[in-house]
Amino acid sequence: MKRSIFWFRKDLRLYDNPPLLRAVAESESVLLLYIATPDIYRTNPYGFKCTGNFRAKFLQESIDELSSLIAIKGGELTIRNGRPETIIPELCAIHDIDKVYFASEPGVWEKHTEDRLLEALAHINVAVHTEDSCTLTDLTKLPFNISELPHVFTDFRLAVEHLPVPSCTPAPEYFLSCIRNTSGIRIKSEQLKVSANALHRSKFNRFAGGEWQGLKRMKQYLSPDGPALSYYDTRNNLWGTDTASRLSPWLAAGCISARTVYHEILRLESIAGGNKSTYWLRYELLWRDFFRLNMEKHGYKMFIESGIKGTKRTFKNDTKLLHLWINGQTEEPLVNACMNELRHTGYLSNRGRQIVASYLINDMGVNWLMGAAWFESQLTDYDVSSNYGNWAYLAGVGNDPRKNRYFSIARQTEQYDADGTYRELWRSRTSSHVLQSTIGN
Repeated sequence: MKRSIFWFRKDLRLYDNPPLLRAVAESESVLLLYIATPDIYRTNPYGFKCTGNFRAKFLQESIDELSSLIAIKGGELTIRNGRPETIIPELCAIHDIDKVYFASEPGVWEKHTEDRLLEALAHINVAVHTEDSCTLTDLTKLPFNISELPHVFTDFRLAVEHLPVPSCTPAPEYFLSCIRNTSGIRIKSEQLKVSANALHRSKFNRFAGGEWQGLKRMKQYLSPDGPALSYYDTRNNLWGTDTASRLSPWLAAGCISARTVYHEILRLESIAGGNKSTYWLRYELLWRDFFRLNMEKHGYKMFIESGIKGTKRTFKNDTKLLHLWINGQTEEPLVNACMNELRHTGYLSNRGRQIVASYLINDMGVNWLMGAAWFESQLTDYDVSSNYGNWAYLAGVGNDPRKNRYFSIARQTEQYDADGTYRELWRSRTSSHVLQSTIGN
């Protein structure tokens, strides 16, 4: 009897999860596994929790919903805390496993974990199947090797946007034959404790984790009478629940796939007709692929001060300036408003992210890696490739063809908050205790 393990990572979904469907199709019994790895609990070199309160809550909700969806189909999700290269071989021995399936990830930490796991499984003669399940593009159809990935996004887009996007795979119909492991445990709640501030869900930036929640938001946003058809005109707004898709938290956790969103956009175009807005939504999905492939190509260079270009710039590693920025206590009210929103909600518009990143880098002169680390801790929709790729881009050490990309705060204020509504909304929402609860000891 062929017995296997499917390891959920940043693909916390049943629909359009090709390696999961393959595992079920090729096995008589499957152990469904999620591992809370050490990177969830660690602090980064600047003392910030890598998984802050907002993303921790979203992650726990996503895992809870995944477990419920699996149970509806007759299965059970096993949850472990620890290192995959230790836990998975142990489960292979206990359950006489023949093969392990999982989706590959581009991050340096994730790749090291994969390498250690592959080495451990090779010692016990357990086969492995891994494939990418998070990109829009079919990576087997790329017209270039990853080592030849174009440096500039436009060149990448022109090379791949004509390629057909694979159809979405159906969710497994049932898990009646899955291996059950009743000793499963939840993620360490004391490590991922969510503060009262994070639990308070007002009208600001509501995100509930889970596949069903992500699909619900996608259907609402991409409905024929929904806001997607005006996305191009609203995408740079600082505020508003429907000015952008806000699907990024579910994409980052893998609750929905980029291909699912893409085909839903095509469905909308078939009903309401395509326009610049629907094209631009697909365009943004390609940016996500571009940064993931850059992580594959450049690895650790995405995390060093000089970036993938090796650019020599002088930055300050000044924690006092950093904390003024974090707490919304700079000389710029618009920057302060953006930072207050991020700190209190775990979310910030794309325009807001560009404004505050440019200010930290270019006006304050602070090391861009410190800002990227704070975003990593705070953002509900944190994605390693997009986060570090975008920060490096703005710092002039990444994929930007310009030498330096500077955002004038006066001009940004005039363009996007001329009447002061956004600044007033977040003006008084400063609270130093939030900083203290998020920075590790």
